[in-house]
Amino acid sequence: AVSRAEQLLFRMEKRFLETGDKDVRPNAITYVTLINAFIKKNATHAGPKAQKTVNRMMRLYLQDTGFLKPSRMVFNSLINAWSKSEDPSSAKHAERILEWMERQYNDGDEYFKPDDVTFCGVLNAWANHAQHGGAHRAQQLLDHMEHMTTQERGFQQSIICYNIVIKAWARSGEPDAVQRGEQILKRLESNDRDDALRPDTTTYSSVINCCAYYNQYGKKNDDQHGKQEALRVAMTTFHKLSNSTAIAGGDDSVKPNHVTYGTLLKAINNLISPVDKDGRETLIRSIFAQCCQDGQVDTFVLNQLRNGCSTKTYRDLLQIPTDTALSKGSPHNNGRRGRGRGKSNVDTIVRQLPKEWSCNVPKYK
Repeated sequence: AVSRAEQLLFRMEKRFLETGDKDVRPNAITYVTLINAFIKKNATHAGPKAQKTVNRMMRLYLQDTGFLKPSRMVFNSLINAWSKSEDPSSAKHAERILEWMERQYNDGDEYFKPDDVTFCGVLNAWANHAQHGGAHRAQQLLDHMEHMTTQERGFQQSIICYNIVIKAWARSGEPDAVQRGEQILKRLESNDRDDALRPDTTTYSSVINCCAYYNQYGKKNDDQHGKQEALRVAMTTFHKLSNSTAIAGGDDSVKPNHVTYGTLLKAINNLISPVDKDGRETLIRSIFAQCCQDGQVDTFVLNQLRNGCSTKTYRDLLQIPTDTALSKGSPHNNGRRGRGRGKSNVDTIVRQLPKEWSCNVPKYK
């Protein structure tokens, strides 16, 4: 299907060159649709294909034969394609596109003015290579953006940019990733001038994710002090989010969701030693009870719940009778992980639980 779409674009370009018929002239949406098709088919290799397509669009425009000028939307799609690539140089490609757009805008061409989507795409590119210096580069770009005026930047700052950088630190494997994420959150919490930069649910959940991934990359030593600190940050961040109306301008939409609860359970599983079984399960019971009360139980939550407690505790929390067999091949079959059908089995379990436990998860509304 993608190759047919690409051939169709070639025919449109050729037909317009031959006839000048504007009804068949490709526009920005035509090129963006093809780039999105590249991403959907094979995101990890979409960058070079998207780059080749945009280069051709630019060449046709520069021939002065009536082809349209590539727009910001086209370049944002190109950056998005590079951000999903596994090529080690993909983030540099994305950043070069941003730099080129900035130069065009600074030279007076409003058509190429970057926006928050442009910048977030570049940050995502670095976040997807966070373990290879990407988190540091994402932080540098964010710091640079903060010191620019809105006119210099060309767009208003967005909380999404900060959330992406926190995500980058979570993936980085850096020993200070937890502190880095928490510092960004505290800086945002202290902001009382720009409502667009108020921390949202994703901000808090991303900091908890930094904690969940502590000690997961590279560090082989059992750093108990570091784990205790990461757990402290995770729980403090969760409690702040649970009481967020007091710190987020009274915005009651900023509260824990299913991702928050699943991520917190993952943090508890990774940071509390299995040796402390009673302490771990006591905390898990408390968090899961609040999750049920908030109507945020989903498959992610159940998977983390099962990973962190015994089969007996799992059955007890889900009110599954001891004489009821857990689904064969399910991730909940006494700890054995099956293939293929596990995800659907967990989804079936969620749907069999009291409806109020999942009433606020979009999928189960």
